[in-house]
Amino acid sequence: MKSHQSLLKRITKLGLLLMMGVSMSACSGDQKWKEEVQLSDGRIIVVERELLTEAGGDEWAFNHSGTKPKEYLIRFEYPNGTGKMIEWHSIKNGYLA
Repeated sequence: MKSHQSLLKRITKLGLLLMMGVSMSACSGDQKWKEEVQLSDGRIIVVERELLTEAGGDEWAFNHSGTKPKEYLIRFEYPNGTGKMIEWHSIKNGYLA
């Protein structure tokens, strides 16, 4: 019986840790990902996209996270091999920075 209670305590602790981890990662706000894109000449480049958020939004917002988009970022290495990075920034209202 004692081993059963010990196992139950361990499972409960693990469940609480998992819930905390998921909730903390869900509140981080910013999103970033990479995609491989094939160019018309067959070369493949990696395009990075990032969404930066800020506090705001309201209780009726779709994501219910209390954040709203602040800035969008797209970047990739110029495909001629020079290592130069091309980067676009846009802000929420659509103007380029």
